[in-house]
Amino acid sequence: MQISKMQLCALLLAASFAGGAFATVLQAFADGDPSTDAVPRIVPYQGVLELNGQPVNAVGEQAVSIRFELFDGAEAEAPVYSQSLAVEVYGGRFTAGIGPTDDSGIAIADVIAGADDLHLGMTLLNQLDNPEDDVTMANRQRILASPYAMWSTTATHFVVGNSLTVAGPTDLNGGVAVTGDASVSGDSTLNNVTVNGLATLNGVNLAYEPWGSGGDGDGGAAIKNDNGEYQRLMIVGNNSAGGRRQVGLWDDVTINNDLDVGGTLRAGSFRHRNCTWRGNGLGWNDNTYHQVFCAAGEFMTGWRCYATDRLDGECAAYCCSP
Repeated sequence: MQISKMQLCALLLAASFAGGAFATVLQAFADGDPSTDAVPRIVPYQGVLELNGQPVNAVGEQAVSIRFELFDGAEAEAPVYSQSLAVEVYGGRFTAGIGPTDDSGIAIADVIAGADDLHLGMTLLNQLDNPEDDVTMANRQRILASPYAMWSTTATHFVVGNSLTVAGPTDLNGGVAVTGDASVSGDSTLNNVTVNGLATLNGVNLAYEPWGSGGDGDGGAAIKNDNGEYQRLMIVGNNSAGGRRQVGLWDDVTINNDLDVGGTLRAGSFRHRNCTWRGNGLGWNDNTYHQVFCAAGEFMTGWRCYATDRLDGECAAYCCSP
């Protein structure tokens, strides 16, 4: 059916989104396995065309050409998405599938995700391919979300069958099951997450509060990196029970370099080597105070003395090499 400019002006177009919803995430579980689904990013649209009060019939080569355009704003001049389709009309009714990409290759899913206030505009294209004969329909339609589409943004049960990529900040407080690979690159808080595939975490807070530079945690305990006077990674002990701060280590500790102790070193036992008793070789009955020294580089782990009330002769120190 060849439609002239005068006929285009007489056309009455009434249309709506199929199902009353504008959504590109469509659920279609033919085999019950979501990991095998390839969901088309196509938006169904239904409308009615009448000419002089009579329904239009345009099938095959007589199909009506309509350009569908999406605008980010009711008054936006340039569309963010534009797609021309040949639409067959039966008894005045037609159905169009908009997407997955427009005439320039832009994905409709990306446009919907990035827009703030989408409006749909339509233009009836004359079959003579003359832009001056095209008729743009007035009153753009604002795109609104369906109730279930809004519910899906805060779904209580989230199962991902394939790879999951999260690029922005994400707060996941409930249980999340990911059977494929998961990649999280934004600032995210994850609680109760099970990943059966490969998990890549960049800049993710795994539900704990890091200690600050000092004065944080129970009893003021903290682990801090001192970049000033001491140039040390420092552990500040707990004093919640009062008294001086204390740090307790309940497991084995291995020190691969020097151990410097500023205060008293107490131990139930020492593992040492090359230990020997060193005495002063003096008699005990000369009524003279005598000293016992370990050799340079040694440390004393014990002492003995046969005198009854003083360090005197017959005394020795137990000296060990580090």
